[in-house]
Amino acid sequence: MMKEAGLFDSILAHPDLYEVQIAYTEINRNGKNEPKFKEYHYRVNNDSYFYPSMAVALPAAVLTIEKINNIAREYEDLKRDSYVRIDTAYRTQTHVFSDKTSESGKASYSHYIKKMLLIRDKDAYNRAYEFLGQRYFNERMHKLGYRDSWFLHRLNGDETQESARHTNPVIFFRDDQKAYYRDVIYMKLWPIIIPFTPIYSQPADYNVLDYYTGRPKILKGNVEINKRLINSPMDFTYKNRMPINEIHNFLQSIMFPQTQKIKLNLTDEDYSFLYECMSMCPKNSKYPQYDQDEFPDNHSKYLAEETIPDYIKIYNNSGQGFGYMLENAYYTDTRNKVEFLLTVIIRCNKTEIFADRYYEYETVGRKFINDLGKTIYNRELSRSRKNLPIFF
Repeated sequence: MMKEAGLFDSILAHPDLYEVQIAYTEINRNGKNEPKFKEYHYRVNNDSYFYPSMAVALPAAVLTIEKINNIAREYEDLKRDSYVRIDTAYRTQTHVFSDKTSESGKASYSHYIKKMLLIRDKDAYNRAYEFLGQRYFNERMHKLGYRDSWFLHRLNGDETQESARHTNPVIFFRDDQKAYYRDVIYMKLWPIIIPFTPIYSQPADYNVLDYYTGRPKILKGNVEINKRLINSPMDFTYKNRMPINEIHNFLQSIMFPQTQKIKLNLTDEDYSFLYECMSMCPKNSKYPQYDQDEFPDNHSKYLAEETIPDYIKIYNNSGQGFGYMLENAYYTDTRNKVEFLLTVIIRCNKTEIFADRYYEYETVGRKFINDLGKTIYNRELSRSRKNLPIFF
């Protein structure tokens, strides 16, 4: 315990070295259970770049559901759990005909959203990015007020600026058993035909707007390739960007929709689905089914211990990549009536060399975030509140 306390104090004593940023929101309720928010910031700076990794998954999930709802105004059978086929239209793209991790064996955006929020599944995020398209994704987020955030690529190691501008054709299908038997016969000649009735087809897209030219350079540290140090900084100029205050505010807008300045086209059932995916632990998932040794309760919940008690719910979106570790969470304790919002970023790489062998996610990042969460939680336990929250 002393060692952990020493690490926590050491990191706070050298916040520049670890690039620590923290956003914490205290929540107070009135007699009608309506929330009021008081924000605390520590070193929050929009000009200080960090790699957001899977923190981009929550906006992708939300906008995917909203886009499906918008299209469904014209194609009423379209739902987020409709089966999808993802085709290819550019040389680096990959297709999807099925998903063996789902109960049906078919791919759907409901299943992708679950996987990206539950275990930080990067392929699931990529499929949402392909449905949204680079231009739509960015323009919608900017219209919602998140103007310093940029979503520039899939989470692929070989993604280029050009390939990121191309997004795949996507076809939604109805689960139609009659059509299934009719098309099975047809498949003898045309094996690529999916045995379901199409509902809506979205063609391949290309972002004609250039989001790359003229972008201010973001160069950090040094790069190591094959254990050889390259005297060249890591270039983050064309990678995703989402400042901590926008990550934090977006989470608050989802957990408390009444705070949205521009209302999202989501139903109550959509929000319930998002909350379930965000708060679920891997052991509670039947499809996909996860090995608990590999995926403990806190696999993607850095504020938690390895086992989370039933009275604790953490609605979160976390990420780690290029040595950066981020937690973005709405933390609730229904037994002690505690709730707060906490977003924290830390660079787990004091060498400033960008290579996997230098990253200290478990020994530095997770321990610091966990200790910070305990500190905030103990503060919330001890502070006086006129009205205790009534949780949904």
